[in-house]
Amino acid sequence: MTGSRRFPVALRLARVGAMVAALAAIAVMPATGRAQQSGQGQTADTTAAASGQSSQAVALDYRREVFHFPSGIRNPFEPVRAGEALGPRFEDLGLTGVIYNETLGSVAVLLDRTTGKRYRVHEGERLGQARVQQIRPGEVSFVVSGFGQSRTEVLRVKKQDKETSG
Repeated sequence: MTGSRRFPVALRLARVGAMVAALAAIAVMPATGRAQQSGQGQTADTTAAASGQSSQAVALDYRREVFHFPSGIRNPFEPVRAGEALGPRFEDLGLTGVIYNETLGSVAVLLDRTTGKRYRVHEGERLGQARVQQIRPGEVSFVVSGFGQSRTEVLRVKKQDKETSG
């Protein structure tokens, strides 16, 4: 259904563009060229100047067609990522720690590997395009939304190898 809506808009824009181009070509055509095409010896500008009258310019009427995208469909003319306003990308996040407490609520500590910024999130909070679904000891599950789809991802705390000297 969206394909049928786009075609008439594109067709109408092509027609309007062709009309504007034709009017612009007529408006910028030299006055001598217009007089020669119409078969007159003098131009309209020189005739009006000789008789003391002012020549009138052609008024162009520009109209813009605006299309609103229905909810759930991304506007293809807007940038995919608008910077800090959207928050960090989920792919750049790493889970550095979990403070787990069933009664008071748990906290997950995330690190944005590109900027080095740390985030503390609770269950239900959003961070960029991800929402914290559940915090468990050592792992956090997220619902990541993007481009009209959502998926479930799990981040786990990476265990560091401790060297023992013996």
